[in-house]
Amino acid sequence: MQIGSPNFAIGITSCYISGQIIKTVQSIRQSIGVGKFPIILVSDRMPISEKVKKRLEKYEVKIIENKYVSSVYVKQRQILQYTNAKIIIFTHDDVLFRRNTLAKVLSVLKTDPEISFVGVRNTPLPADNLFDAGVNVGTYLNNTIAQNWDQGDNYLAVLGRLTAFRTDWFKNKMKVHKNAVSLDAYLYFENSRLGGKYKCIWDSEILFRNPQNLNEHLKKSSRFQSSKNEMESYHKFDNLNKKYIIPYSVILKAIINQFLQNPLNFMSYLLIYTYTRVFKISAKKSLTPNWDVDLSTKSL
Repeated sequence: MQIGSPNFAIGITSCYISGQIIKTVQSIRQSIGVGKFPIILVSDRMPISEKVKKRLEKYEVKIIENKYVSSVYVKQRQILQYTNAKIIIFTHDDVLFRRNTLAKVLSVLKTDPEISFVGVRNTPLPADNLFDAGVNVGTYLNNTIAQNWDQGDNYLAVLGRLTAFRTDWFKNKMKVHKNAVSLDAYLYFENSRLGGKYKCIWDSEILFRNPQNLNEHLKKSSRFQSSKNEMESYHKFDNLNKKYIIPYSVILKAIINQFLQNPLNFMSYLLIYTYTRVFKISAKKSLTPNWDVDLSTKSL
């Protein structure tokens, strides 16, 4: 059964529901200037405890538990069965929203009819140690490069912890492989292929936790490094070589900026970066739609 006819709906996809999702939902419900809206959760793999279910129900979250395992995209399509909202905003179970994030996303989609796809800045939570700080530097570099490369219109500017679409566009126009692993990049290129317009709102953010150990980070990095190979395998996107080449000037400025801000954390990042390139997991092993859960990212 569909949930009413609101202006927008939040869809959360998960395969590991624990206490962290309560903080995520609390932050979403504390949003200002957006009125009443439904939250729909689709989860699999790990059963949701009765204690967590009761707390989610307190925040009016509709819960769908699948007995089968599926990719993030398949869960996103499933969420659409439960709402006819004009705008759908997908997110994860381990992020924290700022109070004005949703209002800014909705404002962009309402005021510019040419925009079909919106994202926001993803900001890592403060580091607890030097390793964490080094990984965070990688995120800061990515954000700086993405913001300054081609005026922010590039695949790096899509960070899948929040992706907002006009529902009709996502549901009826975009054709995505159900087992896409590099889903952020796929959504960006498919949106562009269809003539859609993407916008990342850099002055709006959600918070998340980067992997806290080298094993989890290596798996994540290996998937990212294989993104281009995966996109080429679908044989539907043109000029991928050009679209994956970042101008050296943009990279250099970002590196200098991060080094000057904190040389020690930057050196930690360089060591981690080198390790993940030398010991990269093969595309065959890393490009699986249902990868192992990064448990350390669930600490909010």
